[in-house]
Amino acid sequence: MKLLLISTLTAAALTLSACGSDDKDSTMGDTTDQPSTGGDTGMPTGGNETSMPANGGTTPPVTSSDSALNGTWIRSCGVSDEDDLSEGYEIINLTFNGDTGTSTVYSYSDASCSTPTTQGPQVIALEVSFVFPDGSVTTSLGDAKYIDVTTEGATADGVQVPNATGFTETLYDIYLVTNDGKLYFGNDNELDDSANGDSPETRPQTLETTFFFTRM
Repeated sequence: MKLLLISTLTAAALTLSACGSDDKDSTMGDTTDQPSTGGDTGMPTGGNETSMPANGGTTPPVTSSDSALNGTWIRSCGVSDEDDLSEGYEIINLTFNGDTGTSTVYSYSDASCSTPTTQGPQVIALEVSFVFPDGSVTTSLGDAKYIDVTTEGATADGVQVPNATGFTETLYDIYLVTNDGKLYFGNDNELDDSANGDSPETRPQTLETTFFFTRM
């Protein structure tokens, strides 16, 4: 599973960069505060692409923001990688402010997210930008909109990650805010080249419903 804003490759790059740096400067400030927790659900995954143009071909119209996203959201304690439980657990905070935002990932070694990990950075904070292409996918929860998320910079445990300036990775995703205030993202699958979110053509077509975000 690759949730919004932080992929396995991104996390690995940040971890390696942070471990190899003696630079103690930080542009993100103190990121060690423990987050509050949200909720989880066992709703089934489903979805089919609508008749709207898929990715590729003529560049679709783009909007600068979605006011429904603005604010801070939290994903409650859950596994970092559903396919490898040894990766530990995490809580994710997202902040949207128009076409920019932040994602802060708190990593833990236990399923209750009470013991910070000792296997790498405990807190990874990403600076991100958003693009909202015109497009949507029909899912079991409703019409999920397109979103492209680019990592612009990062810190690990409050330390600026070397090469963060100019370090970018874009995730081509979908999202849906439900009537009861839950925020879902696409079911990005690194093992499925057709739905890994690495390009507009491989944007996921279903939602990840095991975990969701709630507004703080």
